[in-house]
Amino acid sequence: MVKKNIKFEKDSIKNLNNFVPDDFKLLTDTYADNYGKMMEFLSTNKKLELSIPLSNYVIISYVRYIESYFKNLAIGLIDGAGQESPELNVTFSIRELAEIKEDGDITAGKIFASETNFQRLDVINSVFSTLLGQDFFKMINQKTDVDWKKLHEIIDERHEIIHESKDFSKDYEQLHGYGHEIMKFIIISSNIVTKFINDLTNEMKKKSDSKV
Repeated sequence: MVKKNIKFEKDSIKNLNNFVPDDFKLLTDTYADNYGKMMEFLSTNKKLELSIPLSNYVIISYVRYIESYFKNLAIGLIDGAGQESPELNVTFSIRELAEIKEDGDITAGKIFASETNFQRLDVINSVFSTLLGQDFFKMINQKTDVDWKKLHEIIDERHEIIHESKDFSKDYEQLHGYGHEIMKFIIISSNIVTKFINDLTNEMKKKSDSKV
């Protein structure tokens, strides 16, 4: 059951207006510059010994890309709400509390994001379902056919590379397929959150105009 979405304060909406497009452009540019070149190399050098470690690196990078995008997106939405929400909770140690206190630019969104594992699809769905007040992945499925199996595969493979020292030798088509699904996942997520922000802004503007 999805909980009611966080109440956003009027004065905070202006901070959200350009957050998603700007952040999304930065990440997509990074994707094109870095992963595109690696994929081109793999497509023409499949038999080199470097292909296995490079394949591993692409897999790890893809998952880091997912994590970075949704972590930054959550920070922007939580801080844009202009208030703390009882719907989203985190716990941290005394050591982590000391580190938080040393950071002069601490926000509720940053604290929450630092203690949340955005490498897990179920966590991403739970967080954004709470923030938007609707089942996030259901909204995605209504707009496009994301291959969830491939997304789970690459996240599992990243876990095995990091924690079990496994190697994966992927060909160009396999890695390109992963990248395609990740971009589809992030693009539709960006569209959904952007629409949420725009609708929220318009709703508050109408309420404000009606009081004049």
